Amino acid sequence: MNKGKDIRPYNDKGQRHGLWEIYYNDGELWSKRFYQNDKLVGYEEIFFITGVNNCNGKLSRKKYYL
Repeated sequence: MNKGKDIRPYNDKGQRHGLWEIYYNDGELWSKRFYQNDKLVGYEEIFFITGVNNCNGKLSRKKYYL
């Protein structure tokens, strides 16, 4: 993953908190996730790699967490 471009916020307890965006090494978006106190809440989106199986970076999966 592209750690230089990734967005990975933490709260003051060191837990994942807020919108996380993780990118492939080529800079394309891999996933968006929203955490609250280290727990997935809201939604998660996972994207295909452009150029692999003719996917063109389209949304692969979207899940909702309540």
